[in-house]
Amino acid sequence: MPVNLFWLFSSLFVLVAAVHASDNAKPSAPPTAEPQPLEENFHGTKVADKYRWLEDGNSPETRKWVEEEMSYTRSLLDPLPGRAAVRKRLTELLSIGSISQPEIAGKYYFYARRDGMQNQPVLYVREGLEGKDRVLVDANQLADDGTVALDWYHPSENAKYKAYGTSSSNPEKTTQHVK
Repeated sequence: MPVNLFWLFSSLFVLVAAVHASDNAKPSAPPTAEPQPLEENFHGTKVADKYRWLEDGNSPETRKWVEEEMSYTRSLLDPLPGRAAVRKRLTELLSIGSISQPEIAGKYYFYARRDGMQNQPVLYVREGLEGKDRVLVDANQLADDGTVALDWYHPSENAKYKAYGTSSSNPEKTTQHVK
């Protein structure tokens, strides 16, 4: 494991351990999500879900529960010693960006790259190894708040067509696009 990742995981472990070991003033209990049973039939099998209502991010009930959960979480994490140092180091590590392995189609190389603190990776194409990078899909430009994500992409064998999926704040609902 690279040193930076080792430091990252070690720091997170210490942070979690500090939460459990803290004898400071106990914050209030986490919010209760009231069960609202919903039963559906999938191909002859009945499936009950008591918390399906939490999947509706636009519901006032869900928003209230999320706000209470965030408040509770902040009450545990904010007072921890060393938080600023962990945040600083995580920001340093995450700001280096990332690049996916290329997918080859015909004479083209397709890959996703996230530079610095971009919210979402950008899909690029390059003709051959020495070709110039060209942006195909920049999910960062699809929403002002950066919540549209590039979920997947697949070029056809000859690279004439490119299919890709995007989602807006909900990775379970992908919209497929073809170029």
